[in-house]
Amino acid sequence: MKTKIIALFLIFSFSHTLHVKAQQRELSLEEVISIAKKQSPDALIAKHLLRASYWEFKTYKRSLLPSLSFDGTIPSINRAFKAYTTSTGAEEYINQSYTSYSGNLRLNKVIGLTGGNIFLASGLQRVDNFYDTLTTNSYLSTPINLGFRQPLFNFNAYKWNKQIEPLKYQTAKRNYLETVEQVSLTSVNYFFNLLSAQIDQRVAQINVSNYDTLYKIAKGRYVSGKIAENDLSNLGDTTTLADPSVVESLIENKQSL
Repeated sequence: MKTKIIALFLIFSFSHTLHVKAQQRELSLEEVISIAKKQSPDALIAKHLLRASYWEFKTYKRSLLPSLSFDGTIPSINRAFKAYTTSTGAEEYINQSYTSYSGNLRLNKVIGLTGGNIFLASGLQRVDNFYDTLTTNSYLSTPINLGFRQPLFNFNAYKWNKQIEPLKYQTAKRNYLETVEQVSLTSVNYFFNLLSAQIDQRVAQINVSNYDTLYKIAKGRYVSGKIAENDLSNLGDTTTLADPSVVESLIENKQSL
């Protein structure tokens, strides 16, 4: 059972290694920067923050434009018993049944300088009263209603938003550019750190290959009696191999063979 588990683990590890190797590809510095700007978490967060700030600014700008609104009730049906005071002062309950309709059209424009608004409205209302044997209709029409509403002691938010909202949007754009540049700088640092690590790895592989060759040469010279056992032992010590004088002497011995 243990043998099967180990075999499955080795197969999985080998397939995972092949999968990782299959995903490896070479990237230029420009490609790394481009990918970082599009896919890094910091860049995506900055992008969404800028988008949110953009729509906030657009909402502010649209709040200053004229707005046209319509509201209506089609219909409102009412049926109830309500108290009614007669001419003699007595209270009686009467059956009340009616249907009401209404429609209102309103054009409104904000005056940012004062914080008020000017409006133009028009409306029509209708009421149908239902009696036992009779139905009556009545209408109320407002063809044109022009007015101006101005708060006297309230805070004028429009005046300050005119100064604050553009600054907020400009700040969001600059923060986005700063974040993107910082992402580019970080990606450049990662790129050259990886490049430096790859170069160090390649140099280390070359050194290992050279040390292995020198050790084999020294071992052959030891077998032939040209160097002492102490020199061969020192050659196997990695700290000794780091000594330039030892390496130079081994290279000279290699050239003399």
